[in-house]
Formats: sequence, structure tokens, C-alpha cells
Amino acid sequence: MQHLRSFLVLLVFLLTACSVETDRRVYVAGDIGKTWFLNEAPETAYLEGCSAYVFERLVGERWHFAGPPHVCVWEGLPQPVAPGEAAAFELVAPKDAGTYRLLYTVGYRCQEDVPLSRETCRQVVEPRTLPFQVVTLCPIDRCGPYPALPNILCSDGVSVAGPTDRCLHDADRDLCRWEILECPLEVPTLE
Repeated sequence: MQHLRSFLVLLVFLLTACSVETDRRVYVAGDIGKTWFLNEAPETAYLEGCSAYVFERLVGERWHFAGPPHVCVWEGLPQPVAPGEAAAFELVAPKDAGTYRLLYTVGYRCQEDVPLSRETCRQVVEPRTLPFQVVTLCPIDRCGPYPALPNILCSDGVSVAGPTDRCLHDADRDLCRWEILECPLEVPTLE
């Protein structure tokens, strides 16, 4: 019984010892964004070697596997992420509109010289990002008057928030609207 309790305590700790994020909540199909993994555990975490995450798509009320961001010929060796470190990856929004999220596979106490699996790691967890929307473009004449909102410079000193000249089609609501950019989320760091 003591071993079971120790295992459950370790499991709860590891499930809350990392976080995964995307830099936006809305992407236009094909947009390039960022996603990252933050290791908050006191030990090294390992990510899949070829693709750190896969897409899941909401269909009805259920999430379905939608594939990795690219095709892998081989799984590759696990990618170590030291305690307190973040690993950032490119995110190319899927071409089909809909609601998506990312699923990461994270191992702890893994063998470093073989692909990541439940057999080669003492513990494997699968954190997911918050859902995000993928939308497509509409003809500009379907968006109506252009919003007269000001653009602002974001805290990163590079990005700008406010209206763009892109008319977006939201498939879930079947309507067209002007894109309004928000400041990107910053890559988290442990303090």
C-alpha cells in the first residue's frame, strides 16, 4: 500500500510539474506561431525526439488525433529539458478550420539513448495546451466597415496589437470578421 501511495504522490507531482502553451488563441490556416514546454519539475524532462507535440481536433464534443506537425521517418532520441527551462517550437496552423489543441508527450527518468516510450521512462505524462481556433480568409467585402481601433506596440517591442487588413472566416459561427491581433503570450520563465 505504501508503494501505491508513493506512486500516486509522484504522479500528481509530475502531472502539475510542467506547462504547455501556444502564443495565440486564434490562427489563420497556415500561419506560423510558437508553442513551448516549460519544465517546472526538479528533474530533467524529456520530449519526443522528432516531434514534441501532435495536434488534436475537436469534432462535436470529442477530441480526435489530428497528426504531428510533420511526418517523422524515425522517432529520434528524446530531447532533454532541464529543470526550470523552456523549450520553444514552431507551430504551423493546420489548413483546415476548426478548434485544436496540442498534446505533448513528456517523460521523466528516461533512457537518453533510445526513443521515448513508457518502457524507457519511469513516468510519462501527456499535458495539453488550451484550445485554439484555426480560421480561413473571407473576401474583404464580406467583413463590413474597417474597425477604427488604434494599433499598440506590445511589450516584446516587436509585435503590434490591433486590426489588420485580413478578413477572417470563423467556420464555427459561419461569419466573417476583421482580424484583431492581441499581444503574443511571452515564453514563460521560472523565477
